[in-house]
Amino acid sequence: ISRVYAINPTGTPSILWVKDFPETSWIGVSISADGSHTAVNSKFHMYILNSTDGSLIWDHFIDNTQSPVAISGDGQIIVTADNSGGYVITRIFDQVTNEYQLLWQYKISSGYYHSWATAPAISADGRVIMAGSLIFTNNNTYNGSVIAFDTFSGNVPRWIYGNTGDYVTNIALSDDGSVGAAVTWGDMDNTLPDLLVFDVATGNMTYGQVTPGSLFSVDITPDGKRVYAGGKAVHARVYGKGGLIYLVDIDLGGGSISGNVNLTNTSDNSGVTVDVLGTQRSTVTNTDGSYQLNNLPGGTYDIRAHKPGYNFGNANGVTVIEGDTTSGIDFAMDPFTTIPPNLTASQWMMNAILLSWSSGQRKTLSKYEINKIVGDEVGLTIPLQIQTKSVTGANKKSILQTPSFEFEKDSPVMLTDSIAIYRGTIAGGPYNFIASVPISESSYIDSSVFPLNDYFYVITVFNDVGESVYSNEAMGQVNDSLFTFDFDAPPQTVTPTIDGIISAGEWDDAVKIDVSDVLGYSGEPKPAGSAFLYFKFDDDSDLLFIAGEDFLNTSLDNKEGFGFYFDDNHDGVFDSVYNFTEGNFWAYWHPSGSDLKFRKLPGYVTITLSDAEVEFSDVNGHLQGEVAIPMGFSEGYQLQVYGPDKIVGLGAFIIERDNNNAVFNGWWPQNMNYIRNPLYFGNVGIDVSLLSPPKPPSDVTVARDDNSLLISWSDPTEGVNNIPLPVQPVI
Repeated sequence: ISRVYAINPTGTPSILWVKDFPETSWIGVSISADGSHTAVNSKFHMYILNSTDGSLIWDHFIDNTQSPVAISGDGQIIVTADNSGGYVITRIFDQVTNEYQLLWQYKISSGYYHSWATAPAISADGRVIMAGSLIFTNNNTYNGSVIAFDTFSGNVPRWIYGNTGDYVTNIALSDDGSVGAAVTWGDMDNTLPDLLVFDVATGNMTYGQVTPGSLFSVDITPDGKRVYAGGKAVHARVYGKGGLIYLVDIDLGGGSISGNVNLTNTSDNSGVTVDVLGTQRSTVTNTDGSYQLNNLPGGTYDIRAHKPGYNFGNANGVTVIEGDTTSGIDFAMDPFTTIPPNLTASQWMMNAILLSWSSGQRKTLSKYEINKIVGDEVGLTIPLQIQTKSVTGANKKSILQTPSFEFEKDSPVMLTDSIAIYRGTIAGGPYNFIASVPISESSYIDSSVFPLNDYFYVITVFNDVGESVYSNEAMGQVNDSLFTFDFDAPPQTVTPTIDGIISAGEWDDAVKIDVSDVLGYSGEPKPAGSAFLYFKFDDDSDLLFIAGEDFLNTSLDNKEGFGFYFDDNHDGVFDSVYNFTEGNFWAYWHPSGSDLKFRKLPGYVTITLSDAEVEFSDVNGHLQGEVAIPMGFSEGYQLQVYGPDKIVGLGAFIIERDNNNAVFNGWWPQNMNYIRNPLYFGNVGIDVSLLSPPKPPSDVTVARDDNSLLISWSDPTEGVNNIPLPVQPVI
């Protein structure tokens, strides 16, 4: 076991609690800024604990990481970065299920060989996420990148800073996410900075430090004004000694704007977004309504405050002086009284979700508008625009003049001009704005969604005056009927001719699986129906027959074909013990002919199977292939199907080449993050009768007995084909 200690450092340090875990290869510990949550993780598992008593809140596997879990200030958001699949994964705590649910995941662009996701960081306020990478390029060279995200804007990066020279080892963020610092191993020639400090809003590197070595660790003060970094005096990939440590004062420059927002009829003035129009700068108010916008270059700006359910606050012509603060930019925001229509979301469409709402909010000509057209007067006063005061210089105040409306009782004035559409991945939000449509529309098709996910939508109505409260929440899904993650391979009734051509009737007795990469594992999602695999088996020859076709690949190229990774005993790991081997098969086409290879996992020893049955063809205008996978227990490369369940785990792909780079047009299961981790695999039942040898004795021990060695063991309880023995053997 491994042990985690929680220590109270005040006064005489004392142990608060001790927690034991069945883990090794520990990576790190992270504590939320408010002290409520503690995240501890090894390379392959993470645990979120209650910091008070060490009780377990949630745990989950990690797909091989070198980085500690990043955790927001209140412990509600966690971020991990894995090496195996190269994913940055963000999760948010769901108060209903008491679990951390997937918010989004982002895959690092692959290099020539592979890429790691590294060094996740999240600001204390939970609004900004940064992560790094290690990209394995050709000829044993390396590179890396630093990537920034808005937490609630999905997996589309705010910006990417590339060419860091090597492994990005650590990242730190100021509490408000405005300043980020990253350290790297740097390039071998020591020409690129190993310490990089960013203005996160713009993505500009505001400070860089080239060192003679490599940096491993970085930290930043809560206000982002001081950065600490340390590392090795020679490059991390070179033997050598000596250390480096840096302390850097950071000033992003510019001036600031501060003020207060007062929401009518509530004492909670938090959650108001204050934007500097025309820039990347924005912030969110505290509970008391206070806000501050920093690092604005000297100049004149227009400011807008907004929150669903309230009129907008606007302050135009706010002057900022370099190094100074323009304070007192306050807003008083009254409720926006229009009620949004009722919303529904589909769960039946392929590749999209249809949102619909009632048409009762359509804009019609009001009595006021008709009288304006014909030149008549009406007892209604509506200002043509929101009046604001311009301010110049620091410490000046802008007071929002909210419009005053005096309606005639019979005048159906409708000022709402548009529908705003928001989407989240957790019931109850947070929601992210995705689109707006005219008020005359009563539906919207969201095509930027994927199967196997729940999406939660709300809408608002808005115009130049303000924005309504959120509508009801509607849950939408993409039709996932094309997905099959568990199936049984049927026994054959027709023996296929392995010639690489799927002939009429030859595979009608097989199970046909759509393996199209609709979730975009290797880049752009592929359309459903573009790649298929067929499975059946022959119980006499002990062969698993597999055929496949890729309609996106119109002509064969070298090393195109299929890959099959089997977890023979279905235990979620690749095992390699005496007389038992798991691994993967590669069935590829070459100009010289097709071949079938088996690679042992772990161990990575590859053999080419002689006399293998495998062929490919493009005579029908796209890639087709057929292969026979041998099953049995006499050779390590054979697919070993164990009873009584006779289920194997499988991860599979259909590969095309683009300048020798792999493109996965088929990827199964489609939600598999990494094909060398059987935890992601689908389940395949194969009711084949294999003559398997009895298991060997177990629990073998050797102990000294005077001048002899005493060998002890437990006799097997299962015989041929893993059938329980009616009589215990005596060995």
